[in-house]
Amino acid sequence: MSSQDKTASCGGRGTLEALREWEICVPTDLLERAETLLKSQEYASLYTTIPPPLPQPASLIHTYTHFQCVGLRAYFVLVPSDDIHIDCRPSIFQRSFNGLPYPRLIILIQSFLDAGDLLSLCDVVDGSNVSEEWGSENLDLEGDVDLEWIKRKNEAIKQSRMGKYAKGAPAGMIHVKCSERRALWESIVRTKGARRGWTQPEEIFSTRFRLHGSPDPWLEHRQCS
Repeated sequence: MSSQDKTASCGGRGTLEALREWEICVPTDLLERAETLLKSQEYASLYTTIPPPLPQPASLIHTYTHFQCVGLRAYFVLVPSDDIHIDCRPSIFQRSFNGLPYPRLIILIQSFLDAGDLLSLCDVVDGSNVSEEWGSENLDLEGDVDLEWIKRKNEAIKQSRMGKYAKGAPAGMIHVKCSERRALWESIVRTKGARRGWTQPEEIFSTRFRLHGSPDPWLEHRQCS
C-alpha cells in the first residue's frame, strides 16, 4: 500500500465513524505561535496547509488553519481552547498507549454539557456508555449551560459568515433547547437506546456504538491513537 493510500482513521471514545480530520486543541494564547511553527521551513517536509472546508452549522472550523501530512491522507486542524469550552492545561489530559494527549472523560463531557453541544454530547455518551448516576456523581449539573459563552460563539459565527461566505450560507447558530444542565443531561442519557438504529439490535448493542460487555475503547491498545 502506497503512502497515498494510507488514511488516518479511528474514532474517539467508541464511535464507529472514521476520523477524517483530527481537531487539536491549543491554548488560545498559543494558537498563532503553534501555526507559525507548523508553517515554518523546519516542518515544510512534514505538513502543508490546505483550504478550509465550507462553513458547518454551529461551528467556526472554517476560520482555522487546516493541515495535511505530506504524502498521507491525514489531516488536522488547530482549534483554540476557547472555541471548545476547555481550559487547556496539562492536568486535564491523559495519554493514550501511543502517547497522544486527550481530555479526561469527565472534562470532555462537562465541556460538551456547558457548551450546549447536543451532537457531541450524544456521541460521547453513546461511545462511553456512562450512566445517569455517573453524571450525578462526576459532573456539575447545577444551574444552566454557559449561555454567555454560547452568545459569544454565536456572534463569532455570525461575523465569520460575512464576505465570501455570506451568500447562500445558512446561519448555523447554536440553538439551546434546554438551558438547565441537569435536565439536559437526563434527556441525553435516558435516550441512549432510542438512538440505536435497526442495524444495532438491543440484544447485541448497549448503545449505537457499544456492544454489551465491551471494554472502554480508550483503554485498549490501537494503532490509530
